[in-house]
Amino acid sequence: YAQSDPAVRQFGIQAYLGFPVMCNKKTVGSLAVVYNEVQSFSETDRHLIATLAKALSLEEDRLRMDTALKRSRKEYQELYKLVRLLADNVPDLLWAKDLKDRFLFANQAMCDKLIKCQHPDAAIGKTDLYFAQQERDAGHRHTFGEICVNSDEIIKKRKAPGRFIEEGLVRNKQLVLDVHKAPFWGPKGTLIGTVGCGRDVTKEIQTEKALERSQERYK
Repeated sequence: YAQSDPAVRQFGIQAYLGFPVMCNKKTVGSLAVVYNEVQSFSETDRHLIATLAKALSLEEDRLRMDTALKRSRKEYQELYKLVRLLADNVPDLLWAKDLKDRFLFANQAMCDKLIKCQHPDAAIGKTDLYFAQQERDAGHRHTFGEICVNSDEIIKKRKAPGRFIEEGLVRNKQLVLDVHKAPFWGPKGTLIGTVGCGRDVTKEIQTEKALERSQERYK
């Protein structure tokens, strides 16, 4: 040590007992006891310092993982905020449901145009039927989905994407959606629900029907 560590010469160290402190399988320091006079160390001394060095290594690893976890949480929160902003700025309706047709995700357009709740978080864990009944209890005419096929069940049964036209009254006004739905597969490849997007085509459908009626009159 006299050649590798100037402190040996500076402080006149004559005896040294130390063990490395590790973090992520790399040496980041050492724990040592030193004497400026000749000293012999017993097995008990060695075991004690080795145990303390191991404890410091575990603490270093814990601090490293804690820092990494905080950084990961921050990155996740930032990513979630970005995804939420993207979803809420899209004019189309976006959603995901579990196998019992309860919302796992909904964007703001879904809340504004169909289920009529103020914030997407209010949709989580509830079904379309819950919001439909809520609208009727509030005195609104709500018939959306009543005459349509149960597209969620079709997707879950076929386990393949599908396209549907779904329509009805929402707050006393006609709403027609061009809907694309697909199975929602989990990380282990099992079906965990459905995902979908819907585009408001009410005006287009009304225009087409008006044109058809006009053509019929002039035949």
